[in-house]
Amino acid sequence: MTYLSVIPGNITDISSLLLQWLENKVLVWLKLVYCGNRGNQVGSQGDTCIEGFKGRLLHFLWETYARVQIGQLFNIIIGI
Repeated sequence: MTYLSVIPGNITDISSLLLQWLENKVLVWLKLVYCGNRGNQVGSQGDTCIEGFKGRLLHFLWETYARVQIGQLFNIIIGI
């Protein structure tokens, strides 16, 4: 049994779904909250007002995903 056979679904499918969720849901919501109507104006810096969040959220997303996968693998190894 390989590690990839333990993961439900393909790792590429899961990572693309997580990235889509982050881009289409979380970052859009943050733009709305922190930028307000400035994000809709022509020539505004709507994308840059949350740019600092994007890197942090990507790091947190992958760190959390890795912890879940490691926890599942640990449970398989010790037989819980």
